[in-house]
Amino acid sequence: MVSLKLQKQLAINVLKCGNGKVCLNPNEVNEISMDKSSQNIRKLEAKRKGCHSRYGKRKGTREARLPTKVLWMRRMCVLKRLPHKYREINEFSWKDSQGQGSDKPTVVPPAAAS
Repeated sequence: MVSLKLQKQLAINVLKCGNGKVCLNPNEVNEISMDKSSQNIRKLEAKRKGCHSRYGKRKGTREARLPTKVLWMRRMCVLKRLPHKYREINEFSWKDSQGQGSDKPTVVPPAAAS
């Protein structure tokens, strides 16, 4: 593992905060270890905040950056989970969904057991 003491100290000085406030992402160790100046640390912080990512800096169309198909699939997954989340089980819906069309014995639903 690469020692990132210098980078952490630089980040503390750049951000003007304490030691506990600065945490370095273990997934970005390679990128962080290459930055050995406070100017590079400032650039990393600006990148994290989302600066320098406006229209002039974008390469590729909106479709290439985040396809509408992916957005549609995410939306459909959420919509498919909604009915299950808000479903209220009563004896009629229980019988409709569980016992019909199979040779399993009908199970008494938990609400009707008492």
